[in-house]
Amino acid sequence: MTYLNVIVSNRLEILSERLARQLKEPLSTIGSISPQSQALIPETIIIQSRGMERWVSMEIAGYNGICANCRFPFPNHFWDDLSHRIIPDLPKISPFDTDIMKFKLMHLIPKHINKKGLKELKKYLSQDSNSIMLFQISGMIADLFDQYLVFRPDMILSWEEGIDDQWQAVLWRALVKDSDGMHRLRIQNDILDKINDGSINLQILPPRISIFGISYLPPSYLNAFKRLSNVVPISFYVLNPCKEYWSDIVTENERRRIQRKYDDKEIELDDLHLEKGNRLLSSMGVMGRDFFR
Repeated sequence: MTYLNVIVSNRLEILSERLARQLKEPLSTIGSISPQSQALIPETIIIQSRGMERWVSMEIAGYNGICANCRFPFPNHFWDDLSHRIIPDLPKISPFDTDIMKFKLMHLIPKHINKKGLKELKKYLSQDSNSIMLFQISGMIADLFDQYLVFRPDMILSWEEGIDDQWQAVLWRALVKDSDGMHRLRIQNDILDKINDGSINLQILPPRISIFGISYLPPSYLNAFKRLSNVVPISFYVLNPCKEYWSDIVTENERRRIQRKYDDKEIELDDLHLEKGNRLLSSMGVMGRDFFR
């Protein structure tokens, strides 16, 4: 059974009113929380900026008369906190923190520089007499790896299985071997497995989660929240500029790119049903379109 709700509107004021109405419902009506203990359990409202936190808390106070005992974590902080509650012996600072990865890469790159696939990197660092270039490239690679963990989890897992021998894959495997291997992606999958197979006490989970006004979450996070909604009610409050379904509109550049694919085929462009829709929405709403889809 899934407890996942998606509430959409083109106005934040309407979304905040719906959120305030939901928060009026006592937590004791959800799960096995007693009326006596519900006042001690905070509401969890996930946001993407501190400005949104202040605005939402004022809106809730305006509708309900008070806004108290609410936590407003960012998505990353929410998962980090949940991970430490479920796996208490996790280190407070992950070995896959970008700053730590940077200095580990400074140590690992010279050790692996002669391996297959690192030819271009070796050529780049050949004029690096004082390690400044090594320091800079290590920081850039660490930032890339951090983004891959969020936006390309499939690629990271395939690298760890030995697929691909290009230089980034070689360095990532060396980094994982040098650390405990428990990066953000592994930890997230591990705790979700524990939650879904019933091997942990569900009382340590938030009884209700609201995700408010976030304009974009990567697919890995959406999938994680979907899995978590098997045991915890989760509501997305999504700002949607159009009441019609608009996830199939394409930008002018996308339209031209698709058209080029069919230039040598006997297919009329009209047969592809490429919807341009509102020009402003199609040109400036690509990220929102993908998220909404």
